[in-house]
Amino acid sequence: IFSAPQPNFTLDLPPFSCSGSPSQFRDATPVPDDSNLQEWTWNFEGDETTDGKNPTHIFQEAGDYNVSLTVTTDQG
Repeated sequence: IFSAPQPNFTLDLPPFSCSGSPSQFRDATPVPDDSNLQEWTWNFEGDETTDGKNPTHIFQEAGDYNVSLTVTTDQG
């Protein structure tokens, strides 16, 4: 039995972006003591899903968006 990662992320300052411009997201998930982080899956509400540790994303329309991050370790 291994520890489950506790996903966390930040958005580079300024903490907002204009529609049509890239927003830089950064993984801030603490590495568990008993495994290594291996996969990052980002869900940009109704837009798309992206893999990678620190993606940029462009929101085409102004508004509030829910962004989620799922992290998987090398132990699954």
